[in-house]
Amino acid sequence: MIKSYEITCLLTSRVDESEVLVIINDIKDSITSLEGKILTESQLRVVDLGYPIQDETKANLIELAFEFDGSKLEELNKIFKDNDKILRFLLKEFIPRKAEPIKTRNKEEKPQAKVELEDIDKKIEEIFETEHESK
Repeated sequence: MIKSYEITCLLTSRVDESEVLVIINDIKDSITSLEGKILTESQLRVVDLGYPIQDETKANLIELAFEFDGSKLEELNKIFKDNDKILRFLLKEFIPRKAEPIKTRNKEEKPQAKVELEDIDKKIEEIFETEHESK
């Protein structure tokens, strides 16, 4: 069954930018070779790590959203685990959001008139008076 997934990868910072782009292309090729479809890709950025991973304190961060057959997920996980240029990765299923239409007021519709507290009090008194008179 085709589902939407998102992967966040921390890539080694011990390589130059051109090699990082090759690693990213390898990740995308791994997904598409297993009949996945890339939906979005975040901008590559360098981040400081909260703790060292494999003696590195900085990493290249990339996020990809893609559609993929869930039955092939185990195979994809193995590819990512075997790649020594990927320090850590998080692969999760997500539900893509659809843009909700903006509600606009029809020009012909009139805004509801505000009711004053005094008008409410008068109406309540009228109701009680008619109830009292009918008894």
